[in-house]
Amino acid sequence: FGTSTTITDPTTQGILVGTSTGNVSFGNATISDATDAISLQNNSAGTRSFGTITVTNGSGDSFLHGVGGGTTTVSGLATLTNPASNCIDIQDSTTAVAFANVNCTQSAAAGVFLDDNSGNVTFADLDIDTDTNVRGIHVTEPHSGTITTTSGTIADTGTATAVEIVGT
Repeated sequence: FGTSTTITDPTTQGILVGTSTGNVSFGNATISDATDAISLQNNSAGTRSFGTITVTNGSGDSFLHGVGGGTTTVSGLATLTNPASNCIDIQDSTTAVAFANVNCTQSAAAGVFLDDNSGNVTFADLDIDTDTNVRGIHVTEPHSGTITTTSGTIADTGTATAVEIVGT
């Protein structure tokens, strides 16, 4: 896909990779007004790589990695703004997902939602400022993979729990 990918107002996902074993590099990705801006699902092998990611608005998740989305690396800044759901949603992943720096703002659901992952999830820097009364990070059972962030900030979320880890 070269050095950059820009998608504006798609009717569904901005980027969808499903049932693939290929190695795909998207370079820098800019997506606005998608359902799930980036959706990586049911990929039994291969890698997905991104430079920077800029996502604004959307009726779903900014970044969705589900049911074996494949080993994924975001090497640049991920700026995820105003999704109607989660900024980052990783579920049932058996592979590693790594982010350099993440800036998540105005998510209507959790900034980061992790569920039933055996693959490791890593953030070099994770900054979250969700909508009022929304969890910053929500991890649900079972989650056997390691979750790592080396720095970051979770802004005051009102009456919601900033970090909630349940039954893992």
